[in-house]
Amino acid sequence: MDPVRTIVTLLLPARSEATRSLLKLLVESGGSVHGAETMALRAGFRNRHQMRRALIAEQLPPATEIAGWIRVLRWSIDWETAGQTPSASALHKGLDPATHYRTVLKITGAHWTDVKQHGPGWVTLKLLERCHGRGGGGRPHRREERCPGGGGVNRHLRTRAGEDTVPVIENHYRMFQMRR
Repeated sequence: MDPVRTIVTLLLPARSEATRSLLKLLVESGGSVHGAETMALRAGFRNRHQMRRALIAEQLPPATEIAGWIRVLRWSIDWETAGQTPSASALHKGLDPATHYRTVLKITGAHWTDVKQHGPGWVTLKLLERCHGRGGGGRPHRREERCPGGGGVNRHLRTRAGEDTVPVIENHYRMFQMRR
């Protein structure tokens, strides 16, 4: 299974079918969002506003931010496994490499040189912090709106995603570390 899909599925557990469908669409598209309204309709929402309300209710960031995390996670995995940089990915797709590096900075709050040194495990931890009330990510968010009850990452994973989730994530970290 694709490591990005595994990580997103484990870290961003969605309760509703439409939200699960949205996350699946975002992972399959590689984090490309071509219009929030279109994405919302394809995922099964009536409109982008309903999608936004559902993401807030499920304590998830906006769809565009989730897409950014998926792209950064993919780039960090590509760097670790194949030595491919975001600029190479951008040039291959006919895009401006600078936008990829700005995305890394905006999403993680760190420059690509730091992200590539830390690896996909670090990006995953930043995503966890962002979604579960520890304030990671480049943009501030309203903790009360997305993360009522706040912190406790392990507690959250054990109670919301099941007791066996934490060991699975730890195995993924070890897998990424072994590739170095």
